[in-house]
Amino acid sequence: MKKILYAGIVAYAMLSLTSCNNSDDNYITETYSIPTYNLITSEDVSEAAIVTLTGYHYTMTYPENSVSMKVSDMEIGTSTANFFTPTVPMRISGVKMSDDFLAEQITFESKDIPENTLASDVNCMLTQAAYAPEEIEVPMDVPSANDGQPANKSKNYERLIPGVSQHYTVMSYNYGQYKVRTFWPDMTFCGETSSTMPGMPASFINKKMSYRVYMHRHQNNSLTGKADVIIYSASFAQGMPDITIVVKGLDIKFDNNGYQLIGENIIPYMVEAGQLQEAPRFKFNDIKMDVTGDLTSMHAAFTVAGSMKANFIGNSIKK
Repeated sequence: MKKILYAGIVAYAMLSLTSCNNSDDNYITETYSIPTYNLITSEDVSEAAIVTLTGYHYTMTYPENSVSMKVSDMEIGTSTANFFTPTVPMRISGVKMSDDFLAEQITFESKDIPENTLASDVNCMLTQAAYAPEEIEVPMDVPSANDGQPANKSKNYERLIPGVSQHYTVMSYNYGQYKVRTFWPDMTFCGETSSTMPGMPASFINKKMSYRVYMHRHQNNSLTGKADVIIYSASFAQGMPDITIVVKGLDIKFDNNGYQLIGENIIPYMVEAGQLQEAPRFKFNDIKMDVTGDLTSMHAAFTVAGSMKANFIGNSIKK
């Protein structure tokens, strides 16, 4: 697995794990608490979407491969969600990533939740098969110099992960009139980018470009409503060298479809010699990125330098 840096979410980010071995039947029970952001939307489309951070608790038993899940004190609308699923079978499989790492993927569903709760139709995947950003140091800020002194080095975009086991939660369920879908604020989307500009005989297809969405958080880990997008191996025409572009300060909009990143007339930055440099020649006249469905799929469209138009379709999880 690629080398990563751990950052943020101190109260949640370390995966809590306990293990109990029953020598009578050789069963092993493990309990995990995995932090997850939730997009909560109502059947009433006039009601604003809600975003919360919650720890989901999973109790897994081996070798029978079963799991139960518990949720405590999660605010949903005017209610507080407290529920658990009965023990159900879980399926464990492996997904081979590009660096030959075999990522674990655990899936389960629970339809028969106790009647005294409002929860129903839980579908969950706990997966290590999230695409990783390229191993390039990308500074978060433009270095500043004071009184002729050398520029201060900016901290980098460190990768935010939901725990040391690197299991991401892809889950949906209903809670009364609300639909709950999970997501994570630092995800890299891989797929295919098609770009065109005047004079090009045909669209240029780039399957190396990837888009890392980095949502900004307050100190309490709630989202600020802004995000940066780091574009790795960016190249929009045949013969153009690969560059790393940072598009800062996109607005995040959450609704019943998922979430959307939007910006206009943004001067991006390039990573040059380990520092951010303004790149006005790559001005993003408009950019719109839609993450929909189970919140692992993206469609993006943007215009660069007034004439280059690009479209991207991809995913953040390999399935």
